[in-house]
Amino acid sequence: MTQAKQSELLVKETRVANRKDKLVNNIQSLIDDFSNLKATVPETDQQATKLLDKFSDIKLQADDVIKDAKDLSKDATDINSTDQAVLIDDMVQQLKEASIEAKENLIAIKDKFGLVPSSGIKSGSSDAKKPLFCGDSSKQDQLDFYTFQDDFWKYIGTRTASSAEQLRILTQDCLTARPKTSC
Repeated sequence: MTQAKQSELLVKETRVANRKDKLVNNIQSLIDDFSNLKATVPETDQQATKLLDKFSDIKLQADDVIKDAKDLSKDATDINSTDQAVLIDDMVQQLKEASIEAKENLIAIKDKFGLVPSSGIKSGSSDAKKPLFCGDSSKQDQLDFYTFQDDFWKYIGTRTASSAEQLRILTQDCLTARPKTSC
């Protein structure tokens, strides 16, 4: 074995020895975070939205840790430390499973609260104007109900809004005159 190869293996051995315990602890912490998310039951759509945001943050951290774990597992394999590699791989698998379980729970929460995906558009970032409906299409520049309904759903489609927020936008911002007082 060449001197360069021996040096490379020594670096990998040192890396595995120095980083494995911290990596395993980080993975366990993320598994616990996913478990806590799964156990949390929001009561309002705002709490549900915060929970979804927290999941996204934890998922980003988990993706970074998984990448580091794969690299460290490869190093452990290269130095013939299969026990270390298996431990790291098992922890990564547990982390992936915890993420999937939390995500399944959050999908149910999204359905319960009527939260819609943002599809990359931040709330309020569109230049679309809120359609207004006064109930009297005989007036100039007033929408008939069906045109208003189409425009309203197109407008809502540019936002991330729960069912409750959509109702608020409709009743407080889009309806005027008699339709607003009827609500």
